[in-house]
Amino acid sequence: MLRASLCFRTPFSVLSASAAVRFAHERQCWKCASALLTTELFFCGSCGVVQAPPPSASFFDIFGLPEKCDLDGEELDRRFKRLQRLLHPDKHATKPSAERERSQASSVLLNQAYQTLMDPLSRAHYILRLHGTSVEESRGTMMGPDHQTFLADMMEKMEAAHDAPRNAPALLRMRDANEAEMLATFQKICETLDRRNYAASVDHVIRLNYLSKLQDVLQDKTSPQ
Repeated sequence: MLRASLCFRTPFSVLSASAAVRFAHERQCWKCASALLTTELFFCGSCGVVQAPPPSASFFDIFGLPEKCDLDGEELDRRFKRLQRLLHPDKHATKPSAERERSQASSVLLNQAYQTLMDPLSRAHYILRLHGTSVEESRGTMMGPDHQTFLADMMEKMEAAHDAPRNAPALLRMRDANEAEMLATFQKICETLDRRNYAASVDHVIRLNYLSKLQDVLQDKTSPQ
């Protein structure tokens, strides 16, 4: 009965088939030594104490979400807030030190996972890292004519953004056009990641990095002081 009630309280217990395989090796509760189900990442279903999730658990696994670039941000936020309430250190302040330490570590991990997945660009970086691809190590691959044209265009726009008066009509048009290009580039990232074409994904992620930096400047130059 206790296990059933705890599983009901523990959110997002349905993992993907691939995650279940990764967690198939037996895990035991550090306190009561009960075998942990593959769906019990943060809590023991028998005694209810906080557990450290398996090292192989991805940030997507933590929230019970599929590994995909185009996530539902509202759903991610809802799941984060529910887990945050369950794992918050204040909720476990009167527990023994071992439980408090695990609660603190799990809360830190939860926040890290949320911050990574909530931002579309960092989410794309993370998915690539999961599959052994580093964007930083791939920056030198932008050497073709198209890439050089793109970089020159970014430098020219960045210079124009810095030099233009605040809230100039040209800045507003540039901001809106750059935002549209960012959305189109992110869509390309998601499409290539879904096809597991990681080389193409890296190319689009690098471009989105530049577009995002330009957008930060444009937003600052067109925001009320």
